[in-house]
Amino acid sequence: MPQPTLIHSSSRNERLIASLQSRSIHPSLHYETAEQARKWLEIHRKHSPAIRPDTIQIYRDATSHVASLCATSSVQVISLGCGGGNKDMLLLQSLIGRECRPHYFPCDISGGLVQEASVGARALSSNLPCTPVVCDLEHSARLASFLLPLKSPETTRIFLFFGILPNMEPSMAAACLRALLHPGDHLLVSANLAPGTDANAGTRRVLPQYDNPETRDWLLTLIHDLGLSPDAGILHFRIEPSPDQASLRQIVAVYEFKNDSRIRIDQQTFAFKQGDTLRLFFSNRYTPALAQEFAGRLKVPNVRNWINVDGDEAVLAGIAQA
Repeated sequence: MPQPTLIHSSSRNERLIASLQSRSIHPSLHYETAEQARKWLEIHRKHSPAIRPDTIQIYRDATSHVASLCATSSVQVISLGCGGGNKDMLLLQSLIGRECRPHYFPCDISGGLVQEASVGARALSSNLPCTPVVCDLEHSARLASFLLPLKSPETTRIFLFFGILPNMEPSMAAACLRALLHPGDHLLVSANLAPGTDANAGTRRVLPQYDNPETRDWLLTLIHDLGLSPDAGILHFRIEPSPDQASLRQIVAVYEFKNDSRIRIDQQTFAFKQGDTLRLFFSNRYTPALAQEFAGRLKVPNVRNWINVDGDEAVLAGIAQA
């Protein structure tokens, strides 16, 4: 198994300190340890719409469509925030079936998840080139500098952005992709949707995908790792407009302190009083129109989309233009 390439960014403690100062936890802090990665994979297996046959089908259709457009046999598949890589495998299978030679780049802030995706890829083909990369997508210019020298004129690049839009503000997600995409690059993006015509009602419908014992256990892992006692506070889920885009709804997990508490990081102490809150997590729920609008920010015109039967997940595909 190849060792991951490390593209360094801010340290974990720097992100922790900034998060505690702002009272909002950086999303990456929930994915870094082996225990967090294991718990996240368990949530995915139990609660993700991606495990349903109708949702798997839209990923199969979208990846097959993109694979059919590849005009060269040399293809780089660059998965941004790869997670366990399950959806990536559908594209790799389709490319291999078309006698392409994919080179897989699973990229994630979690070394454990990068290795999980690498194992899945090597199970498809022991000869499949795989370059796992541990990186922070908020510093995508560093990843772009790493990837660009590996691209030749004969290479087709396919960027996968699966499962990232929910946990990254739209402006930051757009900036990340603009730093990476070049004209001719293919892009596949997934979006979690608020089903139906009423965004608020649709978001309430999908709340059980988040407010469940497995997700609570995963989110509270960080709280326990910070040395807080199990009874220091209570976790609440609520629905709010995105501070980045008012028309977008977010499911937000907030930790409310029941007791006065202190957290110490690198000689700094952060005091929380009873009733203080800490935003642990958020997940954006797009409408199809908002997802199309997001693609438009990236100079990716004529986007095709696939939506599952329940209307709670979509996949969009397009080609970047100059």
